[in-house]
Amino acid sequence: METKHRFLILNPAEDNLEEIISKANAQNKKNGPFEAVILLGDVVTEASKLSVSAADVPIYFSYGTKKSSSMAGSERANKVIEVSDNLFYFDSYFHIEELPSGITLGFVSGEELDDEKLQNIKETFQGRKIDILVTYKWPHAIARLQKLLLVESKTVDSIVEASRPRYHFAVGTDKGRFFECKPFSWDGNNVRFISLGKQNTDNKWFYAFAMPTVANKVDQVDTIENPFLLKDIQPINAPEENNTTNKRQLDDSNTAQENTVKKVKVVPPDKCFFCLSNPNVEIHMVISIGKTSYMTIAKGPLSRPSSGLTFSGHVLIIPIEHLPSLRSKYSKVEDSEVFGEMSMYESTVACMFSEKSDLRMITFEVNRDSNVHHHIQMVPVHKSALSSFPKALEEKVQGNNEIFTKNHKLEFKKYTDRNSPEIIDITNNHDFILFTVHMDDRKEYWIAKLHDKSKTVDLQFPRRVLSLVLRSPKRIHWEKCQQTRFREIQECEEFQKVYRDYDFTEKS
Repeated sequence: METKHRFLILNPAEDNLEEIISKANAQNKKNGPFEAVILLGDVVTEASKLSVSAADVPIYFSYGTKKSSSMAGSERANKVIEVSDNLFYFDSYFHIEELPSGITLGFVSGEELDDEKLQNIKETFQGRKIDILVTYKWPHAIARLQKLLLVESKTVDSIVEASRPRYHFAVGTDKGRFFECKPFSWDGNNVRFISLGKQNTDNKWFYAFAMPTVANKVDQVDTIENPFLLKDIQPINAPEENNTTNKRQLDDSNTAQENTVKKVKVVPPDKCFFCLSNPNVEIHMVISIGKTSYMTIAKGPLSRPSSGLTFSGHVLIIPIEHLPSLRSKYSKVEDSEVFGEMSMYESTVACMFSEKSDLRMITFEVNRDSNVHHHIQMVPVHKSALSSFPKALEEKVQGNNEIFTKNHKLEFKKYTDRNSPEIIDITNNHDFILFTVHMDDRKEYWIAKLHDKSKTVDLQFPRRVLSLVLRSPKRIHWEKCQQTRFREIQECEEFQKVYRDYDFTEKS
């Protein structure tokens, strides 16, 4: 009879080991015996909350993005800590554990990996038999098929390609998400990818399975085409800052040329994370909802709290209707009700910061008919830094045009009247990038027409410019600026308190 190895995979709530060990022991008696229990995500963030209970079956875990500063226990080789009987913690950004049966586990944390660390992982995994791979993020190749923009990292793709595991488990985000991909073939063997939701959420957070010693061949099960080999499939055409409600770009790279999309795919409202009708919308980030638009805090704010304010102030203003651009519906954008209401949000926010602080707002938008869902963003900048904006813009334009030669060439023109014929023509008939600088006595509009739809557009360009103005070069990428859900709730509530006197939707 073929030998099968049984495993239980769990994505527990943080700092809940005592209960998890109890559940694992119970499941081992009821549905086991299991060869091992594997815990995903951030299991322990506070070493003081560690359990000392004994597990009936070996339990293995590492960390996601929140590495514990200290972990009590008996330290073994290769940064393996035996926390208690049968409870093992891997205190390293990656680890390989070979079980007595010969089954091999590979763990990779969710921390940001520099080139040296990534190369070390790939060289260690290359040619090794990895039966079960555990990562924090999803691979880009699978996330793009599911139109999910938050959960992925291209770094994981390269690790998967090096290790080619039989089973791959991940969580994607702090709260996790359940998804089981159909098997696909690699080297004549089946590969399965499973993502789990988090304990105490509506998503499935546990997964038990039996693994044969010898990998199943492809002809034994129904498979899909290997997503890692579909090089011609491009990600959804979403702006880098589709980030209010779980919307993420599909490119984790830091190069401007790679933030491009060649093939547009339609994203329906129930899958668009800008749409309030989406059941997965993160409503805790929404500041205000109007008749035709709404305002939300940014998922990965470019700015930090300053000038006596306790929130970052980076916000997005979004039409409620699922539109890639306003001109996709309106022949005269500036006459539409939604444009008027979004402009009201923009004006009241700018007024609030001007009256309550030394901060002034800069608004930006990358406006294209190929976007998923139109939106504009506002970032606070100290008023003394506004004068540096033209130079920062010039510097980033030069880099875009001369270094990243495949990018759409950018040429910005400055206007002081939003209703000037040139701006009206561009905003009603062309793709464009627009900055609005809100000064005390006037506004400046810097606009670049995007006339060639075949050219790459650097979707992070506005953040590059403003990160230079803010002197925050490490905050270009929103992924590096993400906050906890608790902090997001706190920031939204603090913004609402200050904005209450300016919120026109409350007065209507």
